[in-house]
Amino acid sequence: SVRAARLRYADCFEFSVAQFRVMRMLACGRESRFSPLKRIPDGVYSRIIAFAFPRGHKELLRASNMQRPEKDCAPYKNVMDNNGFVVMIRKRPVLAHEIRLGEFDCLSCFGNSITCHDGRVQLEGLQAGSLQMLHRDFTFDGVFDAKHTNDQVYRQAFAPLVEHVSVGNSATFMCHGQTGTGKTYTISSMQRMLADMLFPAKAKTETKRKTKRKTERKRETETAAEKGQEREREQEQEQEQ
Repeated sequence: SVRAARLRYADCFEFSVAQFRVMRMLACGRESRFSPLKRIPDGVYSRIIAFAFPRGHKELLRASNMQRPEKDCAPYKNVMDNNGFVVMIRKRPVLAHEIRLGEFDCLSCFGNSITCHDGRVQLEGLQAGSLQMLHRDFTFDGVFDAKHTNDQVYRQAFAPLVEHVSVGNSATFMCHGQTGTGKTYTISSMQRMLADMLFPAKAKTETKRKTKRKTERKRETETAAEKGQEREREQEQEQEQ
């Protein structure tokens, strides 16, 4: 099957993705105002790239578009911009059990764009067994990578809607995606932070309760560990006797 073939050649695809990311970083670094790469002459820089990536370096440079990624996703000021419809993407991290199964990260975030690394295996015909990696760019109003926190998503994507609604307007926050992509995780976090903002006293009490429970669990764990160590010492003493 296609999926089995992708897993079989996962190392090759991962290497291709890593090459693309390094190339994008180098290309974008040249555009950065304070980058040390700016001091390298163009001819020398091109030779370094060609030596490091003897195959496909021109295609990778072309795919990078020489765009410098933004440091963060900027919050939109007015929800009526773009005809009142804003599309943002949030990338979830690859989970531990997925890594154990041989899955690999196939999305890269650059500013307000994402690049989908589409690894393909030719199963039939004269080129059966050949590998091909396609890098497809998609641009949105905002992109949150796997390192972005719920607080950042709330501040940049949800808070403007709350402000819009607070003056008598209407707004909808909708999460769309495949099963297991983090829709419930994101929207429940937005609901919790909105509730904390609307009911700060209750949020404070809830925080104290959670802190207390966390402290109690820590004490229970430490007590259990001490008891286990004490038993081990007793067993060692019995064996010596």
